[in-house]
Amino acid sequence: MNEQSHIVQCNACGAKNRIPPEKSGLKAKCGKCGESMDTREAMSDLGGQNFRSGNVYLVRCLSCGAKNRIPEIKMGETAKCGKCHEAMETEGLLSGRSMMVSDRDFESKVIKSPIPVLFFTFANWCPSCQAIIPVVEELARDWKGRVRVAKLNIDQNRMTAGRFNIMSVPTIIIFDNGQVKDRLTGAVPKLQIIQKMAPFL
Repeated sequence: MNEQSHIVQCNACGAKNRIPPEKSGLKAKCGKCGESMDTREAMSDLGGQNFRSGNVYLVRCLSCGAKNRIPEIKMGETAKCGKCHEAMETEGLLSGRSMMVSDRDFESKVIKSPIPVLFFTFANWCPSCQAIIPVVEELARDWKGRVRVAKLNIDQNRMTAGRFNIMSVPTIIIFDNGQVKDRLTGAVPKLQIIQKMAPFL
């Protein structure tokens, strides 16, 4: 590939297109779907630097359920679903940190998450929970943009704990598209968590 070429992703179909230097900053057509692409935005976002493929994240539209490929430079902004064209919020998905959730916001943060969720439940009095928390935080950093890591204190949020029959801690529940996909109980090794989460990465 020409070192001066740019890779620009089509907002309509997600295909990556190589843009030669003489076309950079101009309007181009996607080679896959034929939709118009404005390459000026991509160039300005990078301060005139080459836009390589970079990281691309799969984010689910909460309106129609379609998975959209969002380039890293667009994460944190409001994107449009390529299928239904509804707005998609991506703010906070690249934080690389876990988030505390409660009975009040569990639905919006976990069930309606646009990416898979590793849901970690704990109690402050539980030594096994404290031992595994550093592992959970490592995974939040490793999986930023791909998995949301959420934490719930069961003593302070008994409604959610009862809803998912959490009888002992630590318990990890994997959610995708608002549904329970798997669960782990106890201070399991990091590798076991990664293996359980692998189908959703």
